[in-house]
Amino acid sequence: MEDQQHEFVLILAGYQREMEYFLSLNPGLPSRFPIAIDFPNYTSEELLEMAARMVIEREYELTDEAKRHVKEHLRKLRLEQEKTFSNGRYIRNIIEEAIRMQAVRLLKEGLYDRESLVTLEKEDFNFDASHVKLK
Repeated sequence: MEDQQHEFVLILAGYQREMEYFLSLNPGLPSRFPIAIDFPNYTSEELLEMAARMVIEREYELTDEAKRHVKEHLRKLRLEQEKTFSNGRYIRNIIEEAIRMQAVRLLKEGLYDRESLVTLEKEDFNFDASHVKLK
């Protein structure tokens, strides 16, 4: 790193406590990473906006009921895990899982019209049986 210090930028990202611990493992590390930026956790509204944008980018739509269901789920997670839950990757994973769940649902229901194919419904977000991990 020293020999090439003007040739690249190295960014370390993680939760504050874990990053502080990591940097404490070697006395030479803190001086090699002199700039630390703390980002506040995303709000439930920001996380919901991420979800909405990801759905649009994938050319899907959320029903109003699905939006309320996702919003309530995010609100609950933020209350339960206030200090650690603020995870865009989790949002992407629940959207991708919902798309897979929607495909299975439509196959079972025999629905292949355009509106059904682009609409994610509340039941496509089964958080109780989800395989998506929070971290």
